[in-house]
Amino acid sequence: TEVVKIYKEATQEYLQQLAAFQQQLAHYSFSFKLPRIKQIGELNGIFYTIGNKLSGQQLDSLIPSLNPDQRKQAYQNYYDAIRQINSVELENLPYGQIIHVSDSITASAWNDFLLIKLDQKLEKHGQRLNKSITNYSTKIDFFRKLVSHSLQCQHKRLVHADYYLNNVLVDDNLKVSAVLDLSVHACVGD
Repeated sequence: TEVVKIYKEATQEYLQQLAAFQQQLAHYSFSFKLPRIKQIGELNGIFYTIGNKLSGQQLDSLIPSLNPDQRKQAYQNYYDAIRQINSVELENLPYGQIIHVSDSITASAWNDFLLIKLDQKLEKHGQRLNKSITNYSTKIDFFRKLVSHSLQCQHKRLVHADYYLNNVLVDDNLKVSAVLDLSVHACVGD
């Protein structure tokens, strides 16, 4: 009923913030389970947590074996789960990352957060992306204009920000049984 997770790089402060965030999310009535830290420990400078064990199979490994109707149902359930997460309103928090680490960003507007986060990511990965993306500069400029002038922010809601098939577990009926990795990437946004 429990699982041990070992962190290569983590701090006590980060894990305490993560546990508090998970505790806050436990108050919502999702149709699926979320990870929940029960205990934080440290051994020889390595941090670990003990949490609830979540059941199901990762959706990314299951999709290739499904027939078209099953695949359609799995994707529908996948999108229904993210709608539930995105329905959580967080009006009392600034736009941006909920868990604060050294490079976390918050802003007074969603557009501002996205542009600051873009700059942060481009500084870290821009050279690599420039080599593999055709018309890289044009696409970055287009995205900046889109965010600056066309994005109409209407809500302050929970954004998973790492929601991929490998972070979703499903049961034998293809219903989402758990959503993983609501962590440092999670943010308040639209």
